[in-house]
Amino acid sequence: MSVNTDIRQMRAADLPAVMAIQAQAYPPAMNEAESVFSQRLQVSPDYCWVAEDRKGLAGYLFCYRSQHGKITALGAGFTPSETGDCLYLHDLAIARQARGSGVAGQLIKQALAAGQSMKLRHAALVSVQGAQPFWAKHGFRPAAVDDPKQAKNLSSYPPPASYMSQPLAA
Repeated sequence: MSVNTDIRQMRAADLPAVMAIQAQAYPPAMNEAESVFSQRLQVSPDYCWVAEDRKGLAGYLFCYRSQHGKITALGAGFTPSETGDCLYLHDLAIARQARGSGVAGQLIKQALAAGQSMKLRHAALVSVQGAQPFWAKHGFRPAAVDDPKQAKNLSSYPPPASYMSQPLAA
């Protein structure tokens, strides 16, 4: 694990580095616009984090308060729910030089702790690029998507994509 990594809230000044990490982590078809990232940070600043080490940003995680079962489509802005019961982890990406260092786990731990402190009942996400085993190691399990609108949002991601969630301890 990277012992010299700090987790902190994301700032607007971090967006250029966040965009560069996104380009390293995802194929071009999954790259979202900087304006979308900016909107997400503006509407959910308390739940967007970066990991920073001596080389700069090592990773990021965008989250927001939502309703369990609601899926954000690829490229869509966040619409936080003040009464939501779920912390939605929308986008986790780690810089090439930091992969395997434990940074992803640190960011996930930060998010889950935030969800628990808000007394939310669930954490959820869309797993992409075959990452289901990774998310399973962090307690997430595949969850059914029965609502047609949410199924359409899920289909906005290149396959294989799956909705996953976990209960949060109160």
